[in-house]
Amino acid sequence: MPHSVEIYFDFVTDGVIRDVWQRMAPLSYSVLNSGTQPHLKLALYDDLEVPAMIKALEKFSKSSAPMDVVLPGIGVFPSDRSIVFLAPAMTERLLQFHTQILQRFGHCQPWEYCLPSRWVPHCVLARELPPAALPRVFDVCRGIPLPLNGRLEKIALVEFEPAKEVCVFELEGS
Repeated sequence: MPHSVEIYFDFVTDGVIRDVWQRMAPLSYSVLNSGTQPHLKLALYDDLEVPAMIKALEKFSKSSAPMDVVLPGIGVFPSDRSIVFLAPAMTERLLQFHTQILQRFGHCQPWEYCLPSRWVPHCVLARELPPAALPRVFDVCRGIPLPLNGRLEKIALVEFEPAKEVCVFELEGS
């Protein structure tokens, strides 16, 4: 079963994103009911020693501080079944955090598009969108208060599909 390492937003930012999910639910596959939380995905793995990863994430969370994040734009991964997402501004801190996760778990091979040279951080708003739905989705996106300023406060290991949280840890470092 594949797993992902994700970072979760603060309560207020989470609420704003869930509100967007609610408004987009009639237009696409409902992210709202997928079992996931609003997040940025750091890495995806096909093969993972789950107990070891849980211990490693717990240790990592104790030395990693929450971080501010600005989500200034909307992006799309276009296809027959597109994904529309909030795009965070890339900061040195976010890039370092991502790199540290990959280095810490270097014995596991992440999916190729999670490697530093290919990673596009994003928070999914809607997925599996047919081309005809995109204009309506962008109408909903116009109501998002951009830039959205938030905070990344938790790290999680999630099994998917369907999404099932294996563990969640507060970022406790300073």
